[in-house]
Amino acid sequence: MEQPEFGAHIRSLRQARGLSQAEVAGSGMSISYLSRIESGARPPTAKTVDYLSERLGVPVATLSSPPANPLLKLIALITSGDLDDATVARLRDAVADDDIEPEVRWQGYWLLADALARRGLLAQEREVLRSVDELSDTIKVPELSARVCTRLARCERSLGNVAEAHLLAQRALQTAQDNALAVADIARPLMILISAEAELGRLPKARELADRLTELVAGTSGTLRVEALWTTAQVSMRQGDITAARQAIESALDALSSHDDLMLWLRVRLAAASLYLQASPADPYAAARRLDEAEPAVQLIGQPLHDEEFRLLRAAVAFERGDLPTAQVLCDRLEDSHEHLTFRDQIRLGVLANRLRIMAGDRETGIANISELAQRTQEAMNIDLTAEIWRTLAETLAATPPTR
Repeated sequence: MEQPEFGAHIRSLRQARGLSQAEVAGSGMSISYLSRIESGARPPTAKTVDYLSERLGVPVATLSSPPANPLLKLIALITSGDLDDATVARLRDAVADDDIEPEVRWQGYWLLADALARRGLLAQEREVLRSVDELSDTIKVPELSARVCTRLARCERSLGNVAEAHLLAQRALQTAQDNALAVADIARPLMILISAEAELGRLPKARELADRLTELVAGTSGTLRVEALWTTAQVSMRQGDITAARQAIESALDALSSHDDLMLWLRVRLAAASLYLQASPADPYAAARRLDEAEPAVQLIGQPLHDEEFRLLRAAVAFERGDLPTAQVLCDRLEDSHEHLTFRDQIRLGVLANRLRIMAGDRETGIANISELAQRTQEAMNIDLTAEIWRTLAETLAATPPTR
């Protein structure tokens, strides 16, 4: 029972069963002691092994003889430190070993998906999550099945595959409901389903689900409530209820301190800036205020995705303020490097660049390029984004009549 392998094995078994440290510790062990065991800081006693065997529902022999494989050691290494590129490459090789027990491979794949997500590599993250989804079918733990399906749905939506995201979110939600899982496991696929319904142009259904989400998270606090408010704000904005959208997103902003979850704090401010710019008329000054708040966090913890999204929003603010030279410079820089942007933001970048082209006098090329972008979103079944593109083009043409 050597450390840190023993602790990593305990953590892997606990997480594979969807249990928190508090649930495993129960009344016979302190959470802090279990944390030290899992981190490898404390060697287990015979009494500890017996207790953990009972709490995890596995034979003592399983705990005293953790699998000696590179993946288990990598998991211990990763969970106790940073995940650099070299370790990511080792992890990718290790998870491919079919002889390793499914629970350990599941954890390895999940960590690999995390690493790819932080690097903004959405297509690679999706492929890894598909492997996690297959392993979830083998392990047959409802919590794991619902969570990976939810995450896969979010990834597909970011890549622009709205119909596929809708199906996956429905599946995750059904799994969570059928197994009476925790509120968070029901609410998170519901949020993705709401966004997918809105993007498919089914706003009444999105509103109905958003009301259901509001009831579901009533009385909760923390990140789940913030994410729910963010989702309902998006639906209200798409329905044209700007007042309700602003109230919801500003409630989300007020509900979360940067000390609670700095990454979510950052993402909500970027989302708020985007919503202010989508309003009719746009409010670039409110958007700029939120971007000013977010900038230190972008520099401190932002991943490539957040940096590119931040710069796109800065360009949109400059455009709405009438500072076309600054908007042009920011767009030019982004067009050279924007591979981490989501599908929606890549489309918005293209629209903004061609609005600038129209206003600079190249009307024909700008109209043709924006029309092509609308065709892409139409083919992707993103009716909401398609409508946004045509509306934006109409507003641009109205503001820049052709010269005679």
